[in-house]
Amino acid sequence: MAEPRIPLADRFWSKVIKTDSCWLWPAGINNNGYGRFQYYNRRQRPGLGRDLYAHRVAWILTHGEIADDLNVLHRCDRPACVNPDHLFLGNPS
Repeated sequence: MAEPRIPLADRFWSKVIKTDSCWLWPAGINNNGYGRFQYYNRRQRPGLGRDLYAHRVAWILTHGEIADDLNVLHRCDRPACVNPDHLFLGNPS
C-alpha cells in the first residue's frame, strides 16, 4: 500500500524552527546558508523531484506563485529565514 500523502504545507512548516523574530530552516542548507526544500517528494511523484530555496517555498505557500523575473529577498538578511513577514519580492538591483 502507498504511503499516505503529506500535504506540502504540513511537510514544509513542520521543519521550521520559530524564534522571536526569524523562522529558521534547519533542514538542507547550501554553502551560502540558504535552505533547500524538496518541493515534490520523489517517492510519491517519481521523476518530479525538484529542490527549491526554502524561502521561496515559504513565499509560495503564503502569497502564491512568483513571477520568473522576481527574487524573494530577506529584510532580515538571514539566508536560512523563512518567516513570511521578513520576505519581499524584488530584483537584484
